Amino acid sequence: STGKMGISIGMAAFHRVATVTLIHGPLHGHELNLTGLNPLPVTNAKQMRQCVLDEFTQAHWTIMAAAVADMKPIHYTSHKLPKASLSNTIQQELVPDILTELRVLKQPHQLLIGFAAQTGDIITPALEKLRRKHLDVIVANAIDQPNCGFASDTNEAVLIGSRGHQHSIPLNSKLHLAHQLLDFIGLI
Repeated sequence: STGKMGISIGMAAFHRVATVTLIHGPLHGHELNLTGLNPLPVTNAKQMRQCVLDEFTQAHWTIMAAAVADMKPIHYTSHKLPKASLSNTIQQELVPDILTELRVLKQPHQLLIGFAAQTGDIITPALEKLRRKHLDVIVANAIDQPNCGFASDTNEAVLIGSRGHQHSIPLNSKLHLAHQLLDFIGLI
């Protein structure tokens, strides 16, 4: 994930006079778009987890748009390995699920919003994630469609609330989608 959707959500909230803390990974040239946001940069999932946990108690709405890996290699090396030293398998371990941790810490006044970047059927897995992680809203977005998902300037999505209400957003700018998301959350 490039951070474009997260920045767009932060900017939409800032336009609505919200105090925004943007926890982000490497942005690859998008740093100039952080005007009015309180950026907290991190470089890996472990740092992101800790930063989110540190900031969560102060948040009213937490919107988790980052696509953090589910798995990571167990062993790293700081140098190139010769081909003869390579294994046929890569041992992996689970990356802590930040959103699952937050659902346990969530207080009644807080709203927790997640994203489900999917290929194929986007609704079924998003509904399952919404229920499993006890989210208030989930944003189901297809990453296998043209001009959608990672690195694009546009996106389309289906917003799903915990009470079953849905709102489809056709292909549009990520900033427009972010404003539509904030409107949808405000109806909860």
